[in-house]
Amino acid sequence: MIEINISSEVTKYRAQILKDENGKLFVVKFPAGVSRPVQYGASVKAYSVYMSQQQLIPYDRIRDYFTDQCGIPSLVLRLKTLAVCGFAFLLGE
Repeated sequence: MIEINISSEVTKYRAQILKDENGKLFVVKFPAGVSRPVQYGASVKAYSVYMSQQQLIPYDRIRDYFTDQCGIPSLVLRLKTLAVCGFAFLLGE
């Protein structure tokens, strides 16, 4: 029997801001590539672009898929922006 397991993995990062006895602030940096409070990983971006551009699935249906099947909130997922960014990446821009 072959099964397909659909799941999402969330990695949470916390950055501390520390102050020494002289009042100097030390801010811990986030890992490379983490630039927003909530963002989608490369696999979500790639799969959404694949579904929209290669399989020609309408954006609303892709959004519904990620919301209903994967448990990924759809209001923040900007499919059209991802498609344009993916195309620009392929062109080397």
